Amino acid sequence: MLSYILIAAIISLTLFIFYLINRTFEVKTSDKIKEIVLDIKSDYIVILSLDECPHCIELDEKIKESKVKYTTITLKDNINFQFDSSFIELPLEERDNIIFELQKLFKDGIILFPCIIVKNKIYKGLPNEETLKKIFNL
Repeated sequence: MLSYILIAAIISLTLFIFYLINRTFEVKTSDKIKEIVLDIKSDYIVILSLDECPHCIELDEKIKESKVKYTTITLKDNINFQFDSSFIELPLEERDNIIFELQKLFKDGIILFPCIIVKNKIYKGLPNEETLKKIFNL
């Protein structure tokens, strides 16, 4: 009988130690989910794209016929950005605002490509067809 109590105590102690180890490596929920607030002042939709990303290419093909004004910023392999002609044609204040707001996104969050930014709303990854129709009036 004493051996059963001893075995139960050892198992309980082992489980408690595993629990403590797990808690030390656990990231708090508030740290995992950071709410990033962007304020793009431009009327353009900003699309962050990754060079040679299949989802980014798919998005580009789907929105080519869109009448909505958008600009695409592509992250190249050498960690440089390529701006499309619509971005270059924006007024300097709008370009500065977009770059400033995107810096927040790169600093504070996890980016999934493509990333679509409409004013203060962020769509990470390739949205479903319904969302694409809503954003780009397809």
